[in-house]
Amino acid sequence: MTALKKAIIKAYDAGTHTATVQIAGSLAVWLTAVPVATDIPAAEVVADRECTVLLFDPSNPEDAVVVTVHGAVPSGGGGGGIDAIEVYEGGVLVGSTGGGISSIEVYEGGVLVGSTP
Repeated sequence: MTALKKAIIKAYDAGTHTATVQIAGSLAVWLTAVPVATDIPAAEVVADRECTVLLFDPSNPEDAVVVTVHGAVPSGGGGGGIDAIEVYEGGVLVGSTGGGISSIEVYEGGVLVGSTP
């Protein structure tokens, strides 16, 4: 099961495009060498900025990625929209969509917990 965690960037390695992050609410939990999503410009990965970390397997913090840096400017690439989304559980593709997306809905246990217009 995947998990999203709020974190603080503590250090950044431009050579490997990885970051050291401190998980919010924990003084002791720092993750090192966390890959940063390739669409996040290096100039935006700044110490003391908040970020969101996606843990693909919460029991294995080495299997993570920084998916957004809060307050960062949008990257210059792309057309400004999402073209497709793929959903994986346990490493297996369980759903996907393509051809442009007009809205996203998030469900937990069959209950709608969030959506976009």
